[in-house]
Parts: sequence; structure tokens; C-alpha cells
Amino acid sequence: MSVAELKTELKRLNLAERAELERYLRALRWSEDPQMPARLERAHASFEAGNKLTAEQLDERIAARRSGPR
Repeated sequence: MSVAELKTELKRLNLAERAELERYLRALRWSEDPQMPARLERAHASFEAGNKLTAEQLDERIAARRSGPR
């Protein structure tokens, strides 16, 4: 199937289906990123070193990312 055909099909999906597809593509992109294992290792080391966020801090960061420039 060509990219043009995929785009046509994607227009037929509802919002929830497109969101599911977006999550799938993001996970696929992450799984194929050769730098991801090193990034995860650094994140885990940082966490183990005590660099942790509260649930409230995490919510604030997520909200800031969602409202930021796109």
C-alpha cells in the first residue's frame, strides 16, 4: 500500500482510532531508535541517583508539553 493510499484510509478513521495509530507509530519509532537503550539507561541511572518527580510535578510537565508550541 502506498503512502497516498494510507493517507486516504487514515481520513476514514475516527479520533480514537487515529490516536491509537499515533501511539503505535510512536512506539515503533522508539523501538527502532538506536539511541533509545542509552537514553533509557541514563534515565534509570538518574532515577536511581534520586532525581525523581512527584506525581504533581509530572502532571505539570505533561501539561506544559501539551500546551507548548507545536
